[in-house]
Amino acid sequence: MRRPFALSVSLALACLAAGCLDLEPGRSSGQIEGEVCGLQITDVVNTHGDAFAQVTVSSSDTHLIVQVDATMQDALLLDLYLDATTGAITAASGGFVNYFYFPHQVHFAGGPLPASHTFEIPLAEVGLSEGSCGGAINVALFAKVRFTDVIGGTSGWAQGPGDCPQNHADTCSWLSFELCECPPPPPPPPPPPQDDHGCTRTQGYWKTHNEHARPRPLRVDWPAPHDEDDLLCGRTLLSILTTPPGGDAWLIVAHQAIAAALNVAAGASTTEGVDAALAGAEQFLLATCDGVPASEAGEALALKDILDAYNSGDIGPGHCD
Repeated sequence: MRRPFALSVSLALACLAAGCLDLEPGRSSGQIEGEVCGLQITDVVNTHGDAFAQVTVSSSDTHLIVQVDATMQDALLLDLYLDATTGAITAASGGFVNYFYFPHQVHFAGGPLPASHTFEIPLAEVGLSEGSCGGAINVALFAKVRFTDVIGGTSGWAQGPGDCPQNHADTCSWLSFELCECPPPPPPPPPPPQDDHGCTRTQGYWKTHNEHARPRPLRVDWPAPHDEDDLLCGRTLLSILTTPPGGDAWLIVAHQAIAAALNVAAGASTTEGVDAALAGAEQFLLATCDGVPASEAGEALALKDILDAYNSGDIGPGHCD
């Protein structure tokens, strides 16, 4: 038996081209070795179990790359037969896998014999589109080598978990090469920072802090353009605030809408949701001066909840200390 020798193969460069992150082959003749994302390395073994070549399978965004290197001393490549497909490995001759039918072949008998050869097969030829990721390609390779110092050579299959039950004589084998999984989509950009300024106060504050308040320390003017004596449905804003709601949907919404409008006038920033809720509440109040239809009460109270959260500081710039 011939003595194998260490062939210098630039696995780091192959790994980089395939986009993998780590490579620790841990070789074991006759098995797939070094299986990592986007890279597989395996031996080519003859019928006696001797490894005489090595196959490295990797991929780029556009091609499947299969590199074959003679590893047995004085061995050079003579014939290579390759089938690579997302489907079944080519079978002919009554069901036997016959490498003579493989679609990718190279023969070096007519010229200098190389120690290495690389197949670069467009992904479209194996049934995948360019930029594919997360798929698998079945790869079968049969190799023949010739020795330089004596007459003769040897042949065999690249080793893999797939076997060919009807090929008893030549121990047919194939492997499944898995492309790297697709990277997850980038996270959505964070929302633009809110231009928060000012602070908010509850409707209870505005009810007790106004130009008519007693005691005198609580007597302050409401922020323009609003005034305590402005009218809404024939009632002053201050009188509306000081009237207990008693389950009246109109008053419940009015209390939070008046407070929100005063907070905005006092310089508190808002959000799009608060702006929409305030506009909706004002429209509701003006349209239902004569009473709230039962069909509209639920939607109006939902607007109230948003304005209440804003006035209480749960959304928006926060409550005043």
